[in-house]
Amino acid sequence: FRSGAPALGIPSPAPSTAAPTTLTKFFLVFPCGVFLAYLYGGKQEVYTCFNPEVLWGMLPCGFLFSIADVSEILAQGGIDPTTYIVLSQARLLLTAVVMKIRIGKGQTTLQWMDLMLLTIMIIVFQMMPNDFQASKSKGATVKDNAMMGVIMTMSKVLLSVYAGVAQQKAMQGGGAAGKCSFIAQVTAQQIGGIPAILLALPLCCVARGTPLGVYGFWGGPDGGWDHRTWGVVAAYSIKIYLVSLCVKRFDALVKNICNAGACLLTYWWATSVSHKLPGLFIPEDDGSKRLKSAGKVRAKKSVAIPGVARRQEL
Repeated sequence: FRSGAPALGIPSPAPSTAAPTTLTKFFLVFPCGVFLAYLYGGKQEVYTCFNPEVLWGMLPCGFLFSIADVSEILAQGGIDPTTYIVLSQARLLLTAVVMKIRIGKGQTTLQWMDLMLLTIMIIVFQMMPNDFQASKSKGATVKDNAMMGVIMTMSKVLLSVYAGVAQQKAMQGGGAAGKCSFIAQVTAQQIGGIPAILLALPLCCVARGTPLGVYGFWGGPDGGWDHRTWGVVAAYSIKIYLVSLCVKRFDALVKNICNAGACLLTYWWATSVSHKLPGLFIPEDDGSKRLKSAGKVRAKKSVAIPGVARRQEL
């Protein structure tokens, strides 16, 4: 949840725990999943969502996606969103490799070249709008660790890649999970992720230095939940349905290509809406920063403005 907010210039309340992710898992089962299933096929469709064979088929991807979400939260506590997105672009090529091994679907030479070029393009775009310092809301006391951020980023990439291919195999397979409706598949997947997120929630809080005993489920070092947090929960719920539909109709590789396209949208938002300056900011020994853009070096000074991070030229 933190990966998008700092990059877009949006401060994130209660950013240090996996509480929003946990709530999303439950929300997508009840009331959202059960309600949609009832509208689609009545009580029988609701029963299908909780069918043991369907749950077992969707369990691997649901469980791994939950662990990957927690890894993402821990990663964003140690590195900034730009670095995270740059490192996470490895998922494109890794997904193609895992699909070849697990499903037997290969790529042509031209397709491999396209994937490599797309990865490079996304990395170049994401290196431009932000610096490489970890974002942290004013007043936060969470522990930042760059090495842990990198490790958790790679964990997120590996888990999400394998989970995505497992999701494709389950949704498009011939088993009970592959024969049921799309709504039942997504609901069963979220049920499979609930045990993992409940196990990871307290561990995530301890790792981030925000134990539940101190801040509770709804709190954090920057305050409690507000409309922004609920907005993220709603947006993330919609995102889960959209990417799952992409996997069902196409494959896991197309899903990650769409995620890569979202990075370009983030770049536009960061530069056009949040007014972050293009260029690579490198901290100097004296604490100042210099902006390297188009071969020129211009001195900059960081000015903190509540809500949106801006830089003012000296």
